[in-house]
Amino acid sequence: MLNMPLSESEFRVLADQAPVMFWRSDLEMACDWFNEPWLTFTGRTLEQEVGVGWQDGVHAEDLEKCLEVYHSSFRKREPFTMEYRLRRADGAYRFVLDNGRPYYRDGQFAGYFGSCVDVTSHRETEQQLVEALAERDVLLRELYHRVRNNLQSVLALVRLSTRGADPGGQALLGVLDRRVSAMALAQKSLQALDPLGAIPIRQVVASAVEDANAVNPSLSVKVEAAASEGVIPTDQASSFMLGLAEAIAILSNGRLGAKLVIGFAADDTVTIEALPPRADLLDEKIALLLVRQYARSAGFDMEAEPQGNSIAFRKR
Repeated sequence: MLNMPLSESEFRVLADQAPVMFWRSDLEMACDWFNEPWLTFTGRTLEQEVGVGWQDGVHAEDLEKCLEVYHSSFRKREPFTMEYRLRRADGAYRFVLDNGRPYYRDGQFAGYFGSCVDVTSHRETEQQLVEALAERDVLLRELYHRVRNNLQSVLALVRLSTRGADPGGQALLGVLDRRVSAMALAQKSLQALDPLGAIPIRQVVASAVEDANAVNPSLSVKVEAAASEGVIPTDQASSFMLGLAEAIAILSNGRLGAKLVIGFAADDTVTIEALPPRADLLDEKIALLLVRQYARSAGFDMEAEPQGNSIAFRKR
């Protein structure tokens, strides 16, 4: 079936029934036609709107910018997109998205043709989202602040208790000190992350290693090249990073000069290997259970090697 060209009268019939406001301007930049949805929206007649009459409905604060975009694009014969407030028939100003582009007759420039859509509801929804995100950021900052203060209080208590403990108790409290310190550093790193984004798994691992080195300067960690470009949602990165911090603490166990190797597989599995192995690794039942819970919250399974030389995080 052949596509038959529409006559101008047929086009106007269709345009008047379209759910979009249309306008047209001539070679002098003056508007010479508006469809029925435009006239219904503004509550004005075609005679009132043609020429420069339509400008009466543009909000006074938006008119200068609106005309600047329109005239500049017209002179260059370039398409344009802009937003401005247009007065509705009930007197309320609504934001409209106006798209205009040059049109041609028989290859000759004939003026501009454009369409407008009321986008006020979209803008209001967008503003509500911005306000909700701002409120969320305030709450997150307060949460991070409280968590940081609580961890500092725990560290102060642990260090105070260490002074009066016997050698065995000092050793145990030293391990607790290092682990709480690692959690505090991980929490500090996570505060800077974008709560709506996703970050490379390798970046999370690098942050965990940096924090571990700050707690145990003698720790040696070799991070191998990543085999994939895997990412993790930021809202899961918190649990993942805390799990990594605890796994590093378990495998190094506060040993001076402890050595770890962290590798990445193509399926985004992250493996932390201890050199030499920690023979009593599986005795850390409660700590390993904690790591497993962190891993599950981040969408990973955790496996501890029976020989005590590695902990692996496998993406589920």
